[in-house]
Amino acid sequence: MKKTFILFSLSFAFFIGYSPLQAQTQEAQVELPNKLGLRSIGATLGIGATDMNLNEINDHLQVLGIGRLDNMLSAYNFSIYTGFNGGFGLSIDVNGAISLGSELYNSNSWITLKTFSFGPTFYYPLFTTNRIRLMAVGGLRDNDMSFEYNANTNASPGFDNLLANPAANSNAIILESISTESATFGARFQYRLGKKENLKPREYSIGIDSGYNYSFDAIAWREPGSKNIIRDMPAIKPDHFYLNFTFSALLLR
Repeated sequence: MKKTFILFSLSFAFFIGYSPLQAQTQEAQVELPNKLGLRSIGATLGIGATDMNLNEINDHLQVLGIGRLDNMLSAYNFSIYTGFNGGFGLSIDVNGAISLGSELYNSNSWITLKTFSFGPTFYYPLFTTNRIRLMAVGGLRDNDMSFEYNANTNASPGFDNLLANPAANSNAIILESISTESATFGARFQYRLGKKENLKPREYSIGIDSGYNYSFDAIAWREPGSKNIIRDMPAIKPDHFYLNFTFSALLLR
């Protein structure tokens, strides 16, 4: 699916940006206005937080005397953005998050939850001035998650012993989710930096992205490389609210 996203997005951007919408008369070739022509291309970097519902997994962790995961994950976002005349936009996004503030009953243990997603985002202009841009956003995501737990971080097992008899020497487990699909929707607010009139072929903006990621697939977990599903795995869905502070750099056409 990731290859499909890339091919679709690049083909769409190339077709819209470079379609030769021209009319030719007998005397000269007159270019007609391209209402959806390529206007800008660039990148956006964001950092922020996502709020996930981890109540079920935390109930199990507390009963087992391990601790609890922080439902507020530290997040990052990177996207390659293409803008078109009329304010419409398309980007390819990479998103990730990690639970850093988890509570542990044993100070020698370690636990974390990581998420990763990839997919296209579409932008629809709601309000635009010389400085301010407000857009509605929506897109698709391919999601992966990993859950890691080490019961004793002070242990120092031998490398050969770990490989020869991992069950007797290792204190850690790693679980990964089978990739799931989701839809994301929200809003982007941007404020353009620099002088009032932008005379250079580039633009820098700061802003805020906010929205919700909704998964419409069933979630299954397994050990890395295994085809067997983990039985009785508590529900952990990639659904979350997100808030990112962003910096964008665009080359204008």
